[in-house]
Amino acid sequence: MPAPTHPAAKAAQNPSAPMGSDGIIDLMAYFSAPRFCRGFVEDMRGQMRRFTAEFKAQAKDDALLIDEQMIYEDGERFERCWQMIKADGGWSARAEDVVGKARIIRAGSMAAIWRYRLDHAGKSGTIRVGLRDHMVLLGDGLMASDTKITKFGLPIARVWALYSPL
Repeated sequence: MPAPTHPAAKAAQNPSAPMGSDGIIDLMAYFSAPRFCRGFVEDMRGQMRRFTAEFKAQAKDDALLIDEQMIYEDGERFERCWQMIKADGGWSARAEDVVGKARIIRAGSMAAIWRYRLDHAGKSGTIRVGLRDHMVLLGDGLMASDTKITKFGLPIARVWALYSPL
């Protein structure tokens, strides 16, 4: 039988995929190694904005502190520090602009869905938006992310990103 060629099939057979003892994706293990990310934001008018980002983490007590450094193609820079913890049988994360906690609402062996609200500082002020981030392991250290951003429950933008080892 030939080896699987679809990324999801490869990831299912990849013993190095970060899994917890419960068989659920272990995002703390994934982000413990430095990561590079490339992606773009597309608003509902079809305007795109490309970015790259680096994620570097360090363990502290029961948490993983993740430093996110993002650069947009126009040179604008953005920084966020995440504090990720595993508690109450699930994952949660905090960051300065996140309202409350980001929580995983569903997770499996290759995917996790985060849901959170954040105060987004833009050129015309700060707005509170909702995010639903679907992250999928593709194998070979790659992870894809599709994030839907909403305001008052209505879609306003979408972010596509691909994470890889740094």
